[in-house]
Amino acid sequence: MLTVLQILFAALAIGISIFMISTDSYDYQNYVTVILIFLMLVMATKEFKEKRKMTGWLLIAVAGLPM
Repeated sequence: MLTVLQILFAALAIGISIFMISTDSYDYQNYVTVILIFLMLVMATKEFKEKRKMTGWLLIAVAGLPM
């Protein structure tokens, strides 16, 4: 399930980013940032499940920086 969410968030961020570049409209940049934060939190959850706590905490810290 986490892998599906990770792929979904990554594809969504890439799709919106390509749309913004092709139209020269950066109105959706905040949405991409939020999607990338959720992607980082999913990645952190995967790291915690694989018993790599240091990497998980680092991903959570990085995800919290834009806020």
